[in-house]
Amino acid sequence: MAADEEQGSARSLHRALEMLNLFAEVKPDWKVTEMAEQLGVPPASAYRIVRVLERFGYLDRQRPGGSLRLGLPLLRLGSIVLARLDIREVARPIMRQLSADLGETALLMVPFSHAAVCIENVEGTYPIRPRSISIGEQMPYNAGAVPLAIFAFLPHEDQEEVLRSPLPKIAPGTLSEAAQLRERCKRIRATGISYSQGEVVPGTAAIASPVFASGDGDVAASIGLTGLTERIVGFDDAIRSAARELTGRLGGDPARIPDGSLTT
Repeated sequence: MAADEEQGSARSLHRALEMLNLFAEVKPDWKVTEMAEQLGVPPASAYRIVRVLERFGYLDRQRPGGSLRLGLPLLRLGSIVLARLDIREVARPIMRQLSADLGETALLMVPFSHAAVCIENVEGTYPIRPRSISIGEQMPYNAGAVPLAIFAFLPHEDQEEVLRSPLPKIAPGTLSEAAQLRERCKRIRATGISYSQGEVVPGTAAIASPVFASGDGDVAASIGLTGLTERIVGFDDAIRSAARELTGRLGGDPARIPDGSLTT
């Protein structure tokens, strides 16, 4: 390919990518003339590029002469990227640091049907460590701080579906009344902190915060610490910081995690 042709192809590709990036703005649909004006591209060049993008399905036109929207092939590409983004891999260094700094066992859980499932567990360094949740183990949403950090931020209709079902009592302190769960969730949403004491294993406590991924989607996970009750004290800021860091690395908005103080 001659140098002039190569430069021309690079310019066209650059313009095509600029056009696609326009759809990342608030405006979800564009006319070709609007894109040309916005980018300072000659209308004839804009039409040529758009025809190629339409041919590959990257832009979709609902009717002849109508506005353009992003096409489904971009959704498929996005799904491939998301599938490769393993939340465990992203979370593991954050959890290791959290556990090393505070000495307690760090947990990462994700929503799964009517329960939360543990997908990562980093053992603490403190010599006395009570049993913690194992990788692959499910816990009902009403049992402990880490599942509750997810449950508090689920859509209202999903919460109510869970609350209409029997709430299992894992330990004497497990919250098993819908009113108790609603009140606890209200506090978690206000503070960004989920705390439990003796709700899964007597003599132990846990603290957790929610984690969000890209966009305005539902809660993606929760990150927390568990250990002896007398040791899970004063960890609010550390847990929020870890949750915000993980949220940011997943493309979410750390500001979605409330900044308040835990009240009793």
